Amino acid sequence: MRIPVCLALALMLLLASFSGCIFQPKVPNGDGNNNGWIPQPPERSYLFNSTNAYNFIADQCNFGYRIPGTENNTECAQWIFDKLEEYNFTAEWQNFTGNAGYLNGTALHNVIGTKKGTTNATLVLAAHYDTRPWADMEKASVPVMGANDGGSGVAVLLELARLLASQNFTITIKMMFFDAEDSGNHDVGLDWCLGSKYVASLIAPEEIANINKCGFVLLDMVGDKNLSLPKERISNESLQNIIWNIAYLANITQFKNATGWSITDDHVPFKNAGVKAIDIIHTSTPPAGPVFPATWHTTRDTIENISKESLGAVGMVVERTIYMLDGLNYLSIIFGGMSFQ
Repeated sequence: MRIPVCLALALMLLLASFSGCIFQPKVPNGDGNNNGWIPQPPERSYLFNSTNAYNFIADQCNFGYRIPGTENNTECAQWIFDKLEEYNFTAEWQNFTGNAGYLNGTALHNVIGTKKGTTNATLVLAAHYDTRPWADMEKASVPVMGANDGGSGVAVLLELARLLASQNFTITIKMMFFDAEDSGNHDVGLDWCLGSKYVASLIAPEEIANINKCGFVLLDMVGDKNLSLPKERISNESLQNIIWNIAYLANITQFKNATGWSITDDHVPFKNAGVKAIDIIHTSTPPAGPVFPATWHTTRDTIENISKESLGAVGMVVERTIYMLDGLNYLSIIFGGMSFQ
């Protein structure tokens, strides 16, 4: 049986308590008597701290330019790995070799963290941590610091990992940090998103099915002072609607009820593999332009142009999304496999 998303959202709101927890139903455990109860999900408090996220961007910028194949890049990846372990995620390296563009033959590495839930229903949260080797929007050969383009998505994920550290979930939460997203050539178009392409090439049908019970959420360029988040055009509509409805109910206005551009980004390899994937990314709304923030691929992509308010807006919405999807998964368990998506 499939329950419409709007009905599922309404049901969740009805079950929510005024204290901020998702819900606290008491239901039989299905063993034919009333002696046992299905464990109830814990109360949830909203804990996202935008100052922490901002500081995580500063920490990344302190490594310098995180260009694939460089020592700075590897040191930043190790820092991400260590943070995941600190926050009770099981972290792993995924080493691979670049197979396109100037990175062909270069040693690259993704970092993946897993927080195991009580079921295999999996939510993937993703960002890229590498930075652009050239400030091409200024026709300059100098690198881009990537405070926003790369740094902001990583920072929001690490702050989410911190606040999830001591919480338990029915869903499994994976965080993927991709290398070599941003070294492509605009004229060629084939050498972008090497890290996410590598992960997606290895994904098994069973894992795709598990992810599609929740979804894949990419964060990219979410820290600009004038943050604008319309719905990326090729993202999965059902998951997108859940997240934008959460933003609307929380009065978080950076999420725009409008359709944005179609973007080549790290969600595309997963979408092509059959994963229910979306991209939360700063763009204008067609036909307005330019498409991306003014600091995009420039030497001005520095922490001075990052907004704590923007980081907080995205972090709060994704935090609520995690709790919502965990709650929907819990209801699915109770009601015997109903689909709420």
